[in-house]
Amino acid sequence: MFVTATLSLPAQSASSASTPPPREKEAAYELSPFTVSTERDYGYVTKQTLIGSRTVKNLIDLPTTVGIINLEQINDLAATEVFDLVRFTVSSATQNAPIGEDLNIRGFRSGPVLRNGAPRRSSKQTHMYDVERIEILKGPGSMLLGLNTAIGGNVNLISRRASATRAGDIQATVSDNGQFRETINLTGPLLQRDDLAINYRITLGAMDGEAYNSLDDQDQKFIGGATTLFFGNQGSLDVEAYVFRDHGYVYPAPAFIDPSKNVVDPATGFIIPTISPYFSRDFSPIRSRDVYWKNNERLAELTYLTKLGNLVDVRAHYVHTYSDDHRRLISGNTIGANGYTLTRADTPGWVNYKSHTFQVDLVNSLEFAKTRFDTMVGVDYLASWRRQADSSRNGLIPSIDVRNPNWAADDAYFALVPANTRDNSQNQKDFSYYVQENVTLWQERIIMTAGVRWIYPGGTDKNYLTNVVTERDDRTLRGHKYGLVLKPAPWASLYFTDVQNGFVQNGFADRNTAGDNLDPLLNQRGWLKEYGLKVDRALNDRVSVNASLVRYETALTNVRARGVLPDGTIGNIQSNRDYSEGWEMDATLRVKFGNGYSDMVITLFDGEGMNASNQAITGFVPQKYSFLGKYTWTDGPLKGFMIGAAAMDQAEKRDAAYLLDFPLIANVFAAYSWKRHWSVSVNLDNVTDKPYIINLYNSGYGGYDYGLSAKATLRYRW
Repeated sequence: MFVTATLSLPAQSASSASTPPPREKEAAYELSPFTVSTERDYGYVTKQTLIGSRTVKNLIDLPTTVGIINLEQINDLAATEVFDLVRFTVSSATQNAPIGEDLNIRGFRSGPVLRNGAPRRSSKQTHMYDVERIEILKGPGSMLLGLNTAIGGNVNLISRRASATRAGDIQATVSDNGQFRETINLTGPLLQRDDLAINYRITLGAMDGEAYNSLDDQDQKFIGGATTLFFGNQGSLDVEAYVFRDHGYVYPAPAFIDPSKNVVDPATGFIIPTISPYFSRDFSPIRSRDVYWKNNERLAELTYLTKLGNLVDVRAHYVHTYSDDHRRLISGNTIGANGYTLTRADTPGWVNYKSHTFQVDLVNSLEFAKTRFDTMVGVDYLASWRRQADSSRNGLIPSIDVRNPNWAADDAYFALVPANTRDNSQNQKDFSYYVQENVTLWQERIIMTAGVRWIYPGGTDKNYLTNVVTERDDRTLRGHKYGLVLKPAPWASLYFTDVQNGFVQNGFADRNTAGDNLDPLLNQRGWLKEYGLKVDRALNDRVSVNASLVRYETALTNVRARGVLPDGTIGNIQSNRDYSEGWEMDATLRVKFGNGYSDMVITLFDGEGMNASNQAITGFVPQKYSFLGKYTWTDGPLKGFMIGAAAMDQAEKRDAAYLLDFPLIANVFAAYSWKRHWSVSVNLDNVTDKPYIINLYNSGYGGYDYGLSAKATLRYRW
């Protein structure tokens, strides 16, 4: 569902992991301001998350917006990728690429994927074996994250917590293309004493089989777990870790267009492409034996919550991530004017990444003259190291005739050992601190927020081919967030927020072309102004509504985006200034009627995004509409049955020199539960069976959605 909120960082769940179950004659554990309660959640509705200063507030009390997708939505849509959910649940978020979490939010590319509020780096699809909630942060995130990486927003994955209630969930899913996915989640108490309680969670997962086409395949293995220790009323320690191996080859689908059927749109001057008649699901630009993509990833995370005296609550959070990525990715590059000669791109290489993230927050609450002051201070430190070595062999690998591919020339080509044309590292060290004050008065009808964060970037870049070391730009940056919430009634609020950010950029823009003048990336400045109305109300005992209506304006300077390079090919350019404005409406409803109830999510978006040349922003979708709904029988002869549907339609979007149209996407799903433990579900995705181009990477070649797909899931819970 969509709710007005800020980003949730690693916190305990009051219904599961925040406290051991209260015993007789034992005082209830006082919840920390970093503890999210799920007691009032139901269906697609989520009531709480963590505020920008990383403390918990009710969603209606926050002067900002974020899309929240809960576990019930993940299960209903049988989703294994973030965008399987975002397309139907978050108003202004759209898809940039066919794999991964590359989203466009309000016209700007999303930043790195986060897990429990800390960066998680991977070039491949994010696993969701132990994920219980997904949050789509809209707008700049420095006040929330200490990261100055995106003005569009971020995807934040919230993992399952260890629970004091013994429970388990085993599920197996099979897809129509022969893909299998299995997940096991176990949780419960290990020890329950007055002075010490220990809960655990264990997660196992795997996926294998064909992915999108005849070349792609899935090969994933996941093992993870969490342990939460409660030291009476003195605090808690949460320890979480996982190891994830992904050796499948899943590269953007190899769609190519027919240049002879290109049509120039008279209103915009952009090209409307048509898929080539020689393209099909069975087409591949390469033999499977010549490519690979092996990624190994691990993570360790600790969160400590305590209280200093009776005044100050403390949260200390540490995350270590590591990934090792070895690949040989081969795709199409350009399609010739004849419509069948395909040049190919070959990029063999490897990427190694490791990081350490530290976060500390202190919160002090004081009430005076019926006014509450919540004072927050905190620090963030990110130390990361990334090295990438590869060989750009565009133009060296032989072209193929897509009408009848012949691989004879490839044998001699692959006998050669490629030499690296790039081998560099980025050693990033960013420190920041913030101060934020929340003032609540007039019986919580007025809430004022003001916060400032100072960011000190640093580190070095090294070119291992030349042994040149370059100092990263270390100038101090400052971001702020001001907000006001007015509540004319407990169930309604009006809000305004003003956010500004600065971003240091390193490197160059133009690439994928030879001999051009590289354009140094300049530092960025971004801002957001947002106004909103939020409602959280039960109209009667049958109908409840959670909704938001938002007006926003946002801009960013020196934007790295896809565009046409000087030689006419498509690559990365630098736009002087991109601007976006629009309206968003997101509503979640529950309606009880007949022998059950219906849960629904409705989103509407209408906006405009322009660059300094008064052209549409690359990737920006000006209109998007979506619906997700289901009906569940709780009584009568159909008790245990659920049936649902989802639909999304969006306007044309610009992708560099092209104008891409999207058909109406519709999914249907159904489930049956019996004996309180068993359930079986069926999902049909894209039932209109209309394939479409998602994006174009270069001149006439890009990502593709193939149309109708089906999957069935068997689940056992206890």
